[in-house]
Amino acid sequence: MKKIAFLLAISIIPFSFILKEDSNVMDSSPFLGKKLLVGVRFVDESDCELGTFQTHGKIVRISETEGVVISKTWSGKEFRLPPDSDALTKVDPGIYKLRNGEVVVDPDYTTVWKVIMNDGYTESLIDEYKEHGYTSPPE
Repeated sequence: MKKIAFLLAISIIPFSFILKEDSNVMDSSPFLGKKLLVGVRFVDESDCELGTFQTHGKIVRISETEGVVISKTWSGKEFRLPPDSDALTKVDPGIYKLRNGEVVVDPDYTTVWKVIMNDGYTESLIDEYKEHGYTSPPE
């Protein structure tokens, strides 16, 4: 696995994702307009759980720089995930109940991510992630 850290030069945003070495930026055409159910698990560097988060929406675009971008179902706000086609799992139609009690009917795909919060994280960073999702690392 390769660890992709999302730290600014002065380490303001201390978290990282774990992506497989063979992560694939995908051809977006089969995914656009599909319903995606997202699960995120926040952990510290010792793998102790700090919290979880679920959201869902339609995939509106995919690129190497922005990743997988969904429009959240209830707010219409954009939420981003890393650009890895292997992370999207096709699911059977059905009713999926989220931890907050919300029900998602017939998503096309699911994806689950672990976000490792490095030393110095704050709850506000987790809240920021829940609002906007993935940010590509600086060049």
